[in-house]
Amino acid sequence: MVAVPVARDIMKTTIRIVHPDMSVLAAMHVLHSKGENAAMVVDDDFRLVGILTEKDCLRVLLHEMYDRFEEIGRAQVADFMSPVVETLTPGMDLFAVASVFLRTNFTALPVVDEGVLAGAVYRLSMLAAIVDMVRREEAGHALFLEKIKMAEHPQSIQDLLRLTGEHSRQQLKEVFSHRYYPPPDHPL
Repeated sequence: MVAVPVARDIMKTTIRIVHPDMSVLAAMHVLHSKGENAAMVVDDDFRLVGILTEKDCLRVLLHEMYDRFEEIGRAQVADFMSPVVETLTPGMDLFAVASVFLRTNFTALPVVDEGVLAGAVYRLSMLAAIVDMVRREEAGHALFLEKIKMAEHPQSIQDLLRLTGEHSRQQLKEVFSHRYYPPPDHPL
């Protein structure tokens, strides 16, 4: 069985952060210019206080359009950010992280270590981790099958050398006791 990755293994530590007092328009500019779909909102002590998503930014438009569009530049991140409903810890395994993603609509989830933002796991990072885990599992299974085949039926001197290096005398005796060796006068 392949080791299951944990949040610490797949999180990004260079993530987009914004301050709650920042202009929401400036934060939107940061998200757009960096091609990000979410930013973690942190206070002066780097403690997570919210998440600003693309969806939150769309609310800005509708809110300001119906109220006072000319005041859009005065709105702050704190006015529109989403509250932090669930966070991840660095030791949460891939399955636990996936279940949190399925309970939320966020494309990025914050990883908090002892109350401080340590990074974020993105849905795309999850897909990459799943594909990598399956690939490693398949490679390990293929290697396992190859070792079984070689142990049961060594085909070359190289196979025999590998067997002698990886097995005890008793194991080798067992392997060779099952081999068929034709008598010397038998035509091959």
